Amino acid sequence: MKNKLIASSLLLFVVLFNTSLASSQTKLKELYERKQFFELRDALKDIVSNDGDEIFYRAVVSNKFHRPTESINFIQKFLEAATEQNTLVRDSYEVLADNYIKTYQYQKAAKAYKTILARFGPTLTIKKKRDIQNSARLWSALSSVPAQSITRHGSSTIQTKHNDLGLTEWPVEINSQMHSFIFDTGANLSTVIRSYAVRLRFKIIDAPIKVGSITGTQTTARLGVAPAIKIGEVTINNAVFLVFEDKDLYIAPAKFQMNAIIGFPIIEALKEISFHKNGEVFLPAQPGAGGEQNMFLDGLTPGIAGVFRGRRLTFTFDSGADTTLFYPRFYRANETEIKKKYKAQPRQLGGAGGIKPVIAYRATDLVINFSGKDARFTAADILTRGVNDEARYYDGNLGQDLIKQFEKMTINFDAMSIVFE
Repeated sequence: MKNKLIASSLLLFVVLFNTSLASSQTKLKELYERKQFFELRDALKDIVSNDGDEIFYRAVVSNKFHRPTESINFIQKFLEAATEQNTLVRDSYEVLADNYIKTYQYQKAAKAYKTILARFGPTLTIKKKRDIQNSARLWSALSSVPAQSITRHGSSTIQTKHNDLGLTEWPVEINSQMHSFIFDTGANLSTVIRSYAVRLRFKIIDAPIKVGSITGTQTTARLGVAPAIKIGEVTINNAVFLVFEDKDLYIAPAKFQMNAIIGFPIIEALKEISFHKNGEVFLPAQPGAGGEQNMFLDGLTPGIAGVFRGRRLTFTFDSGADTTLFYPRFYRANETEIKKKYKAQPRQLGGAGGIKPVIAYRATDLVINFSGKDARFTAADILTRGVNDEARYYDGNLGQDLIKQFEKMTINFDAMSIVFE
């Protein structure tokens, strides 16, 4: 009888353990699919086991919080044990490709995308297949380009300025001449118009790439490589740029021609950047400890955590946007109050490729906390429908109106933190 009781207890334990494991797997899968990366990170801290799927989710967290080498190791371990039937295998190659991009292993990134097409092509939607083909073409075109490298000659303080659109421009030295480049955390890759790339003697790679914008439209670009650019006391070698036709970066309503934009991966390579209200930017010789880990990278798009009425929200961060936009997820969560307090009105969103009309509510008194500091949004639009893929997953896109509220903002890509003072 005693042995039967022991056996029954063990069986009950196994059943409860398996049920708990299945429940945790379901939770992790849901957080991953919703791109709730902060919550996924926190959930994994409470899980001791390390089976196949959990290794994949740990790889995702390492990737999003900018530990690409660690993420590659997790993915390789996951793929060694995963079966062909595991639906996460395809996604693992996308995470792997992104890690290779962030470590400048362009050929390996292209190979990972080609593996997805070869192994999973028939299962992809038309749009997804086109995106993967586009990515494979992009990184294949860069396969012979040397990895980006950076040399620091010490700390530096540079004086920035605002252009006619109100966007921040940085002084950049190329071929012993000074130029002004727009600084834009919303640019997944640094950008230049063709005539300017020719003038600066960039190497242009004639491989057509489809590029999306905040409006959801797509434009064709080429690739360019800057042998060396200098920002303050930092020299970046073999920096990759998207090369647009001049007309694609011409802002017709403002009669303004954008020439060049500093985006990723140059921004990340700087490691730590402090922005001051007087327009000064400080680049330390070595990054500091940083603050709370409240930032991630989804691909090359930075995401930031904020708190609204005790609830964590997630935003993308685009210093190239003049004002903040709140996305439909925020609208749906607060729809009754928004309709009661604000008035719906037509708006136009502009980006590379054109202008898109939308219906939005103009918020006049929203308060959201970032890294312990309250930010007030007195003229931000709340969109009622999505205009791009990001709008499905995030609460909004933060712009210059956030930065200008504080004396100082520091981004630290080692700590994955953004601090306002």
